[in-house]
Amino acid sequence: MQAIEHRSLESVISAGRAELNAYMAALLLQPRLHTGDAVVVPKDRLRHYIRSAKEQLRGRQGTVQYDAGVNQYMVAFEATDDRPAFEKVIPLANLEKVSD
Repeated sequence: MQAIEHRSLESVISAGRAELNAYMAALLLQPRLHTGDAVVVPKDRLRHYIRSAKEQLRGRQGTVQYDAGVNQYMVAFEATDDRPAFEKVIPLANLEKVSD
């Protein structure tokens, strides 16, 4: 028989728990948004959307309308020359506040 080297279950669980705790801490430390805040969806987070939504969101700055519950916000985007105005509920994790 050949011995198989592997990490113990405890070390795997503790490593996973540490990663989960870091993720949860990052979520809790995210800034809250307020009505009227200017926001964008950063390029690295556009991959979470279907192609048509990506085209609507790419390069556009929106305004937070209200808190839509559990870390989600209703964001209004104004019309541009080639794209119509629209509103969309977007998770906080996919938004970035535009610095003043």
